[in-house]
Amino acid sequence: MIGEDPVDPADLAALCPELHAIVERAEVRETWTEFGNGVMLAEPVLPEGVDTSHLRYVRVQDPHYWLGEITCDLHPGWMVCLPFVLDKLTHPDLPPP
Repeated sequence: MIGEDPVDPADLAALCPELHAIVERAEVRETWTEFGNGVMLAEPVLPEGVDTSHLRYVRVQDPHYWLGEITCDLHPGWMVCLPFVLDKLTHPDLPPP
C-alpha cells in the first residue's frame, strides 16, 4: 500500500540466524511475503564475516526480478535477494556464475 514502509521488521525477525547474519550487515531495500518470503538488499553483495557453509547462492540474473538469491539449507522458506544493478553485475564476494 502507498505510504507503507517497504521493510517490515516482522519479516526481518522471521529470518533464520544464517540469513539474518547477511541482512544485519547490509542495507535492506524491501521485504515481502506475498510471492514467497523474501528480503531484497540495496546492493548485490555478500557482506564480510558471514558464515556461508549452510547458504546456497543461485544466480537468477533477470532484470525483471533480481541478480541472485541466497537461501539456507537448514531453514528453507526465506530468501535474500541481490538486486540487478547493471554496473555491479559481479562482485568478488559472490560465487562465479
